[in-house]
Amino acid sequence: MKSKILKIIVTIVMLLNVLPIIDSNVYASSLFGNIQSSAENFLQTGKDNQKITAATAKDKILPIANMLVAIATVVFLIVGGIMGVQYMISGANERAQLKTKLIWFVIAVVVVYGAAGIFNIAVSIMLKVTGE
Repeated sequence: MKSKILKIIVTIVMLLNVLPIIDSNVYASSLFGNIQSSAENFLQTGKDNQKITAATAKDKILPIANMLVAIATVVFLIVGGIMGVQYMISGANERAQLKTKLIWFVIAVVVVYGAAGIFNIAVSIMLKVTGE
């Protein structure tokens, strides 16, 4: 009996979900011209010889990259100082745990400064190749 009632309820719920789909109005055809003209304007903007040069990219990206490296340096100094103080005042077990954290700290420092170095090398190579 319960399964029969459950089947009836599920059927009614499914019908109530399907009915709004059958009777719904679609207004997409009137918006298509708007969407198409917007897309054509977007494509035309890209064809108007507005190319980004390597020097322009360097001038816009390099200050952001330098700021991120400066923020990372401050964070590394604070975290390194905290870890140093914890190492000095901790016992043998805590020192072992700090050594494993120190490995990840060193990896983070290498990744951040390595990425900054690779970025600077890539920018200089781009500038030499393009002659700017």
